[in-house]
Amino acid sequence: MNKSVFYYLPVVFLICGYLYFSYWTNQNWNETLKFSQKVEYDEFGKQVTKLNVQEAQENDFYIVIDSQKVSTFFKVLGITNDGQLAVQYGKGNDILPNTLDYDSYTEKNSYNFGNFSYSKVTNWVDEIINDHENFNERITLYSQDQLEGILCNNIAMGFTKNIENESKNPFLTENLGWDLRWRYAMGDPLILLPIIFILFILFWISEKLQKLFFTEKRNVFYYILAIFGISIFSYFFGNDLRGPTYNGGSDWYGIIYIFTSYVITFLLTAHFKQYFNNYNFAKRQFLYFFTIIFMGILCEIVIKSAVNYVFYTSNPSNEFKEVLSTTIFWIFTGSFKNWLMIATAHFLNNLIGYISSLRRKSKQLQAVTSDAKVSADALLQSEANVNTHFLYNSLHAIAALAPVAPDKTETLALSLAKFYRYTTNRNDETWITIKEEVEALTSYLEVEKIRLGEKLTYAFDVSDDVSGVKIPKFLLQPLVENAVKYGYDVEKDTTNVKLSFYKLDHNILKISACDSGKSFGDQMETGKGIRQVKDLLKRFYPDGHTISFVNEPVKCVEIVLDIKKLMT
Repeated sequence: MNKSVFYYLPVVFLICGYLYFSYWTNQNWNETLKFSQKVEYDEFGKQVTKLNVQEAQENDFYIVIDSQKVSTFFKVLGITNDGQLAVQYGKGNDILPNTLDYDSYTEKNSYNFGNFSYSKVTNWVDEIINDHENFNERITLYSQDQLEGILCNNIAMGFTKNIENESKNPFLTENLGWDLRWRYAMGDPLILLPIIFILFILFWISEKLQKLFFTEKRNVFYYILAIFGISIFSYFFGNDLRGPTYNGGSDWYGIIYIFTSYVITFLLTAHFKQYFNNYNFAKRQFLYFFTIIFMGILCEIVIKSAVNYVFYTSNPSNEFKEVLSTTIFWIFTGSFKNWLMIATAHFLNNLIGYISSLRRKSKQLQAVTSDAKVSADALLQSEANVNTHFLYNSLHAIAALAPVAPDKTETLALSLAKFYRYTTNRNDETWITIKEEVEALTSYLEVEKIRLGEKLTYAFDVSDDVSGVKIPKFLLQPLVENAVKYGYDVEKDTTNVKLSFYKLDHNILKISACDSGKSFGDQMETGKGIRQVKDLLKRFYPDGHTISFVNEPVKCVEIVLDIKKLMT
């Protein structure tokens, strides 16, 4: 198994685990809030169940416990026109939970975090009300006096179903905006996932802007953009935190607290990231991910603890332990959630960018491989053409010399064998040094010199600094063939061929193939040999070559190569 998987698994497990936990939390919280107790407080601060005609709603549910601890239950059907409450009693008490403490009853253990409790206290209420067979068909009507009589002589536990289209949080909200903020505070995945996507887009945009406009000062731009984003986030979310007790504190407390925590975390994370650059991508992203979360929570704990310490030492009457537990609860729910979203968006941005770069490199590799294959095929075709052309000429020369000059025929055959031994024992090499190319061309010209006699002269000018430079095999063979074929000087009855190799600077190589033939014309037609040379140059030096035909001071084909830009 790829070792990278061991770095990705903890990241994926933490993200999916938290999203599942937040989904479970919201489901239980919504179940808990489906019914809430109908209570009010008397003048002594004692909790009293609401049971009156004016505030009754359909499907309100009540359990009445008499002095003998016998339980009965009824549900509210509505209010009659004459102001009486219509209720319907239950058939049997055996479907009620076996307890008298219904306000704290749970089917399973409660899950308490700070000042909040998640339980399934209302599941049985919902089940009883929705099952109409649990209730008698007879409807009972009560006046306000009769209801007060029930409260005086019995204990009544009331539950009311929250009105739909209102916020599911009865403590904070009365509108959609607060509802969304509450669901965000509770970690609703339907809220968190869009926020992660937005953060991912922001990371992606910032990287694009850096590459397009801030290539020289990318770090400066990154710091400015991050601090600006933290400032905006602090302004909008800092107003929710009004101080350590969340009572009467200043709005600036939350803004400064969030801004300071996030800026310090950003600076620390940016500092530590430079130590991870030597690791492979998977390990580097693993370290990035958990460093962001750890540093973020650590900074918030330190800063909030310091503020609380100052606040509570000056206010000893406060219950420091209680509020400290609430502080830790909010840090490990709210703060952890925030840093997990940031780390997840950062991870996804880097992962998608990495996958995109791999796909881009794969396409480039495919293109290079395809071009290399075409180049190799072209080179093989060029070599085949050179060998075939040269072989035909040599065989015709041997046939012509055999009757008149048997000694030259033997020499020509041996030279031809030497040339072919040299060119065929190259193990399919694509590149050869200039020194090796000159040796092959010398063998070729020796064969031609035997065929043409003293009328052919040739020379090579190769400096020591270029002899080891590699060029495509048989790049120059067509030029030498053309020089022999078209380099005849009618007036002097000779053919002079000269090849020169020298550098114009460190990376620029100039090759000149000159002959003594007729000058190039303005309407010169390009033959097969020149086309082969141009094709090789385009394939192996696509952006780093020029070829020109000059007549002064000597007729030459000049090739200039940027050997640094060759395509391998």
